[in-house]
Amino acid sequence: MLKLNKKNTARQLKVSEQIKRYLADIIKNHSFGYEKESLFTITISEVNISIDLKNAYVFIVPFLQNGMELNDQDALELVYKDLYLIKKKLSANLALRYTPKLIFKIDKLDRESQKIDSLFKDPKVAQDLVEGN
Repeated sequence: MLKLNKKNTARQLKVSEQIKRYLADIIKNHSFGYEKESLFTITISEVNISIDLKNAYVFIVPFLQNGMELNDQDALELVYKDLYLIKKKLSANLALRYTPKLIFKIDKLDRESQKIDSLFKDPKVAQDLVEGN
């Protein structure tokens, strides 16, 4: 979630949370035109909106099922393929003059935290941490 500071107004926070909630409902009920559609789900982790409320950066995390592989580019292509329908459904729910332009990005925070966690579990690093105390 965005932190409230000089750049982020209460309106921005409210609109970004509304967009996140509506997009989650839309994506949950939407089947993407792809043969692997039942094998993955998309979770929206964060929505950042610009000061003028014209651009919304939507951070998504594709989750895979049944051991199938879907790279980040494929997940983004699936979302952008149906962007018109997603934006149309979103505009029906939002009470804004303009529906923001949706810019989807892959949220890599979880992957990076897993890498850092695995580094701390490495025996060599654990030994250095014990010696440092």
